[in-house]
Amino acid sequence: MPAGSTVKAVIGLDGGSTSSKAVLLGEDGTVLMKSYALSKGNPIQDAKELLEDLRTRVREKGAELDVIGFGATGVRGRRARGVCVR
Repeated sequence: MPAGSTVKAVIGLDGGSTSSKAVLLGEDGTVLMKSYALSKGNPIQDAKELLEDLRTRVREKGAELDVIGFGATGVRGRRARGVCVR
């Protein structure tokens, strides 16, 4: 992702009882980056931290993130559906 660009991507979130994972997929389906964390017992906060990690890493490359889709699965992922990236 070049500096100064806007990355259009889909975020996938798998919120589990012991760990959670997030993936950032480009428009063509390529994996742009992944994030993983052990659960801290709060599914909403866990999801926020994973999503913030993805956004921060995109910005560290000098790009901005335009989320064009979002999917969540897993026990904790369903509870985190209302979390947004801005």
